Amino acid sequence: MAELKYNNLKKQLSGKIFAEGQDYGEKQENSSYKLANEIPSQNELKDQVHYLYFLRSPRGFFACLDILLCCQMYNFCDTSLPYYLEEEFRFNPSMISLVFVAQNIAFVITCFFAPKLTQKFNMILCIVMAQVIQGIAAQLIGPNQMIHLPKQVWITVLGLLINGGATSMTIITPYKQLELAILEQKGKNFDHEAVKDTVSGAFNALYDFGSTTGPIFGYYVTAATNFTFTSNLQGYMLFIVAFLQLLFFYIPEKLNERKNKVIQILKIPVNFKKI
Repeated sequence: MAELKYNNLKKQLSGKIFAEGQDYGEKQENSSYKLANEIPSQNELKDQVHYLYFLRSPRGFFACLDILLCCQMYNFCDTSLPYYLEEEFRFNPSMISLVFVAQNIAFVITCFFAPKLTQKFNMILCIVMAQVIQGIAAQLIGPNQMIHLPKQVWITVLGLLINGGATSMTIITPYKQLELAILEQKGKNFDHEAVKDTVSGAFNALYDFGSTTGPIFGYYVTAATNFTFTSNLQGYMLFIVAFLQLLFFYIPEKLNERKNKVIQILKIPVNFKKI
């Protein structure tokens, strides 16, 4: 009798364990099936990031132009300034290298302050002001003979210092502008990692392109004219881009912000209490 009860209990436990195992296997299979179906659906929701998005908005277009022009300004005198210093001031290579160091030192120092300034002030306004400062620095590097600046080496060094200090604002800030140019695309759902990779690739390409056109521009324009005219022309280009960016992007953006604020104020319901 006891043996019969033991066999019945054993059969019941075995059946229960088998049933639970079967249910667990079905649950695991269902969860794996759901997970396999959910992952492709999430990937389908992500839009592909294209480099053309930078050129579809004023923000992206001017950010590309800012990086290109900044690198050109920083490197345009690499092929022409040594000959200018040698002809005008009889500098040897050791003295010429010290002149070039001035620009790099100023750039390194101001790199630590550029992100803090962009957090307190409008990024576009920071870029525009920095480009104006770089344009003034280009007139000093020449130096500009139209405003009767004397050809003295300390004026050229001062221009390089000013340009190096302003470069941090025109090379660091546009990087964030490139990212915003993609993220502001309406109706798009981008993967954040893909956005960062695309922005990094575009920035490096523009950086290298500007570093290539700078020395070429500096050499051929100097060979056709002189170093003073080349430096002044580079400054005029910066003035023009700063003005265009202010006129066609910064001012319209501020007007839209003010318009949106007025609309939001008008939408606020006003409750009138009866006296």
